[in-house]
Amino acid sequence: MRVLLITIVSLFLFVFPVQAETLSDRLASYPNWQSKPKLDPNFEEVAYPKWMAGTWICKSTLVDMVAPLAPKVTTPGFEGNRKYLNEPVSFEVRFGATKTKPMARWGFPTGINFSRSAQDKVVVDRAFNGLSIASAYLGDGAVRSVVINPNLPNEQLTTLKDGLELLSITTGHQSEMPEADRFLTSEFFQQIFRGTETPFLNQVETTTEYKYSPNKDTSSVNSKPVETELISPTSERNEIPTIVADQYTAIYLSPQDPNYFEAIETPVALYRYRLELTPVKA
Repeated sequence: MRVLLITIVSLFLFVFPVQAETLSDRLASYPNWQSKPKLDPNFEEVAYPKWMAGTWICKSTLVDMVAPLAPKVTTPGFEGNRKYLNEPVSFEVRFGATKTKPMARWGFPTGINFSRSAQDKVVVDRAFNGLSIASAYLGDGAVRSVVINPNLPNEQLTTLKDGLELLSITTGHQSEMPEADRFLTSEFFQQIFRGTETPFLNQVETTTEYKYSPNKDTSSVNSKPVETELISPTSERNEIPTIVADQYTAIYLSPQDPNYFEAIETPVALYRYRLELTPVKA
């Protein structure tokens, strides 16, 4: 009887598959995240919409932070991050068009690159952005280098001035474009902090919703000056393209953490950022 019941359930799921959670659904349920996102383990770079191509000044503001399992389980840097609440931090980010080579499913080059199979995509400049963001938060000179593994583009190594290293490995991603001016993407990383007596490991999810406005009046926007020159106004109202985004970062414990079974797949820290991207002059 039990075997028959399992068979019926399996057939039901085959005929009527359970609908996967969309990124829109996931954002709507924030901060009540009880599990990790189900992402595609494909390590080719995420293809961003064409309207994201270029170099942008990004003003990032931490607007919310939650520790779902506190005080029993927290991350070492959670309380220290409170100093960033409602404090805008500006840095440059870049998305560029590139002709990608075909990759095997698990991230290794196929060794064959037929010109027909290569695709033009707008992708994130991870090395540039990693160095720009880290320098903005840690200070100029604090970061020695940010290097992408040329053979495994899902691996990024950040080396700090004091010799500490952060190895970030992308293990999956997902993207959606429900509307022409709206783009959602999610990536999952394994992070390994090296250079200390005991390496520290955790897992990070970054899910972002971008909204594009081709023309926005910025004449009344009161923001801190940025050294990089903005593009020239297109009219007296100072209209320029703008992208606004809500970005959610979730920290999960790795199985090696002694508190892992207290959390399993529940995030131990959640951060929500408000981003505003304004193009810089070429």
